[in-house]
Amino acid sequence: MSMEYIDVPEPRGDDVEIAGAGVCHSNLRLWRGEMEGFPTPQPMVLGHQNSGVVSAGGEGAGRVQVGTPVLVFGDWYEAED
Repeated sequence: MSMEYIDVPEPRGDDVEIAGAGVCHSNLRLWRGEMEGFPTPQPMVLGHQNSGVVSAGGEGAGRVQVGTPVLVFGDWYEAED
C-alpha cells in the first residue's frame, strides 16, 4: 500500500472536494481480494467514508450547489470506464 498523488478528473455530476476520508476494514478486505464478487483492480483508491465540499457541477449535477458541505455515501459499485 502506498500514498500517491493522482490527477483530478473533470466533474461528472455533483463532484466533491474531499476534506476527510476513512479507510475501514471493508476497504482493506477489498484491497486484499477477500470480497468475493467485487473487482479488485490495482492500483485502487481506498476510502468510502468521506466528507467535503461540492467543488464543481458537471453534466447531470443535481440540486446541491457548489460550496455546500456534504457527507458522501460510499455505496459499492462497479466503476464505469
